[in-house]
Amino acid sequence: MIYISIVSHGHYEIIKKLGALSNLTKNSFVKIIIKDNLGEKSLEEFCYVNNITYLKNSVKKGFGKNNNEVFNTIAQNIKTDDFFVVMNPDVFIDANVLLEAVYECDKSNAYVATVNLYRDFDKKEYDNSIRKFPCVMDFIHSFLFGKNKCS
Repeated sequence: MIYISIVSHGHYEIIKKLGALSNLTKNSFVKIIIKDNLGEKSLEEFCYVNNITYLKNSVKKGFGKNNNEVFNTIAQNIKTDDFFVVMNPDVFIDANVLLEAVYECDKSNAYVATVNLYRDFDKKEYDNSIRKFPCVMDFIHSFLFGKNKCS
């Protein structure tokens, strides 16, 4: 079984638009768990329709804490030959690519791995900087106006 943990911070629209999760759930070897940090009703309905386990927070939590809670939720069911994948909600992955990555991890006895990310569906433009790092103006804006661009 491949368990996929996704934390949503208001990402319902992009999850729906990409369609990756709807396609992945059609495979009996994939179990998707979405942790909803904001409580989007539309995301909850999407999960129900697509046979995705939906977990809703009562208070906002960070990326790591949310994924740890998802893992703890499935820990009693996970077997030694299962895989736990932490995936961002804005990632599109095909089931065959996922299987290939899991196969490579299994073959090399990898306990931790990552994949190349691309900015396009043709897989020609690498996403070398997964995270947008703040600049000085971001800190000034945050200090003066009490708002972060990322929140």
